[in-house]
Amino acid sequence: AMSAFAGLARTGGVPLRRLALQENGITDCGAASLAAALAGATPQLEWLYLSGNEIGDEGGVAIAEAVEGGACPRLARLALQHNRLGDATLLALGRAAAGGKLPKGEYLYVHENEHTPA
Repeated sequence: AMSAFAGLARTGGVPLRRLALQENGITDCGAASLAAALAGATPQLEWLYLSGNEIGDEGGVAIAEAVEGGACPRLARLALQHNRLGDATLLALGRAAAGGKLPKGEYLYVHENEHTPA
């Protein structure tokens, strides 16, 4: 499903403001496909909800790197809670935020993952 969405997004962009894909069994592979689709294809996206999936660091880092690379410049809410994200994803998200790539960031949900407790 994620590769189909990625293919659609690459055909000229998807005018989405909110994308809710929580609790869909998305894995690292699906998250990486989604991350590739985000690059330049969803400039209006403000909310991306991926909570309650099976995304680990491979997929989480791919999403963070897409954001860091300029995908989703209007992103205000990124929900990644209840996945399998570790420290590598949190570090990548931190780089994106520190680099000013989440300027509209209101919420970054990462609780209930596998990262090291603060």
